[in-house]
Amino acid sequence: MTPATSSIRTKRNGGIWLSFLALVLAAGLATCDSGPTDLQPNTYTPEPEGLTVSDPVEAGGSPSAGALASSAAQVTYISACPGTFSDRQATITITNLATGETRSVTPIDGGFDPVGLAASADDEIEIVVLHSDGSSTRYLVPVPTKKRPRVVRTLPRRDATDIALSVSLIVIFSEPIDAATLTAETFRLELGDDPVEATRLLSPDGLRAELTPAEALQPNTSYTLVVTEGVLDLDGNPLEEEVQSTFVTAQSPPPPNQPPTVTITSPSDGATIAQGQLIQFSGSATDPEDGVLRGSALLWMSSVDGYIGTDTAFSLLALSTGDHTITLTAADRLSAVGSDTVAISVTPAGPSEYTVTELGMLQGTFTASVAMDLAEPTGGTLLVVGMSKDISGNFGSGPATLWTVTLNGSGGVSGVDIAGLPVPAGFDEGVANAITDAGDIIVGIAGIGMETNIPVMWSGAGWALTELTPLPDQQGGSAYDISNDGTMIAGWSERVPTLWEVSDPTSPIELPSPLGGSSRAYAVNNEGYAVGQSATPNGNYDPWHAILWRPPYTAGRVCDLHSGSGWPWGVGKTQAGGITDVNPADGTVLVTGSGMDDAVIWQVAVADCSIVAITEIGNMVVQTTRVHSVRRVAGGWESAGRHGAFNAFDILPQYTPVLWRLNGGLVEVELPSLTGYRGEAIEVNGAGQIIGWAEVDGTQRAAVWTK
Repeated sequence: MTPATSSIRTKRNGGIWLSFLALVLAAGLATCDSGPTDLQPNTYTPEPEGLTVSDPVEAGGSPSAGALASSAAQVTYISACPGTFSDRQATITITNLATGETRSVTPIDGGFDPVGLAASADDEIEIVVLHSDGSSTRYLVPVPTKKRPRVVRTLPRRDATDIALSVSLIVIFSEPIDAATLTAETFRLELGDDPVEATRLLSPDGLRAELTPAEALQPNTSYTLVVTEGVLDLDGNPLEEEVQSTFVTAQSPPPPNQPPTVTITSPSDGATIAQGQLIQFSGSATDPEDGVLRGSALLWMSSVDGYIGTDTAFSLLALSTGDHTITLTAADRLSAVGSDTVAISVTPAGPSEYTVTELGMLQGTFTASVAMDLAEPTGGTLLVVGMSKDISGNFGSGPATLWTVTLNGSGGVSGVDIAGLPVPAGFDEGVANAITDAGDIIVGIAGIGMETNIPVMWSGAGWALTELTPLPDQQGGSAYDISNDGTMIAGWSERVPTLWEVSDPTSPIELPSPLGGSSRAYAVNNEGYAVGQSATPNGNYDPWHAILWRPPYTAGRVCDLHSGSGWPWGVGKTQAGGITDVNPADGTVLVTGSGMDDAVIWQVAVADCSIVAITEIGNMVVQTTRVHSVRRVAGGWESAGRHGAFNAFDILPQYTPVLWRLNGGLVEVELPSLTGYRGEAIEVNGAGQIIGWAEVDGTQRAAVWTK
């Protein structure tokens, strides 16, 4: 921490008071005086000095407030000065425990600007800081009845140098202030002892004040921005203390801003690409003033499909057929723009190499079915597991289902036998979620009206049933995946991610929940590495993060693939659904999952959680939990999934089944459906057979794709 110099002073009652707090400012903010906080996870810790929870103010539809806050009677604002948190890669979730409303923010320079939540005095505000190493820190702060406003940050920062001569000065307040009190006396810029003529503007939400000098500032000159206690909040409370922040201007006016130089390196101009083939987009932008540009400064557009991506590189399968002009545009910080273009042609894909066969459903009242997993074929027989559904279409409204598929000599299907798997006494429904490669163990859930679910396992002669014991104090759960070698089971106990050893199903293994809320394990490999998702404690799955758990499953062994990726969706949703065994050549695993509307493949080094590579497949997988799993195939791997999005006004999701093949290049194979175009490929085995569901007369039917 660097002590402040005398360039910042605090004044009370007209006198100068050099406070001790002013001497330990962390980040150039006159009223934010604590250093970075590094505390242990899973306990409430004293709030750092830089964190502020305001008293409730009358709501006015502030843009900074959440959906509940914008329509509530009162709003409290939560903010943190730069330097409050030392982990610059952390994600912060803020929840009013009285209402359940949650907002998420990504820190900037270790702090964040005011965030509004609907609240009343004495409501408790929980702030959870998820650190980049997977640990977390929690603060619990009551909403005060009365609190004076403070300055969160200033721009330029305290002691900044080389400031442009045409700068506008910004002050962020901890809560809305009264515009009438923002005057030439209370909010001013000084040159020595003389005020600088300027105009003042307050944002509609009352949180951001801007001072713009009437003329360009003098070069290489020291100026002081002053905000006095005469600035009042909407209740008439004065500023906590006067703020003075000194900065020095640049040596001379800069030359005119020049636009960036932009170059597209891939795809090449004139390239012809078959639809479904992975397209690698890469380019660069260099600005004379700003240097190399990255991230959202680079925007990719197609003349046919519109926006397709950002940053210097990404991959995409979803371009329409036809001739495209691809444009990469880059903008510098002063909005000067440069661009480059290439022309490519996307040609239609050839006919599918796969044939689809309906597997049917159990006899009785069942009208629909879904296949969830399959084993490797043995002696011309392929075992497939899943569920049958009744006319209501409810998930798992019939017994867990086992299909025994007979394959013909050419790899096609010549016959199918169907059987229901046993359920515990008093239970009537179930889902078989996964089966081992050898086809000797099945895991899933048994339920009563699908309201009471328990994790179960079927094995041995007659598929004997074994109930898996949930974690203590957890009601029920699900067994969702089993390792290919049949040693480990992944799932959850009510709201806690859980593993079981097949040899000891009564001793559940609890996995850490790094975000503090509901979490689930969706897949586990032969070495015991598991993947899934973790959510915040606000009672739902928004936001959630893709998680990799590493043995021996302590908090320090959790990999947050969302935060670790510097994720392009910020605080949005990511989840992981499949994992390969560890590659002994480089110590990495491939993890499949989704990020908002995109299928994603992570390559992760298991030793330190570092992200070696990310492949993003645009607009391929939407709103799913078990996105797809991974099986090794002929030196590469294949992954089953789907196009499309869920349509709440239609009986079936608007999906098209697809297969992604990675073997020297990622290629998408669109799979046929039955009587309609809709379907979902859920799993693929090492022999290349695929299972899922396909549409038959507007209903879901379990299906197998063979070639």
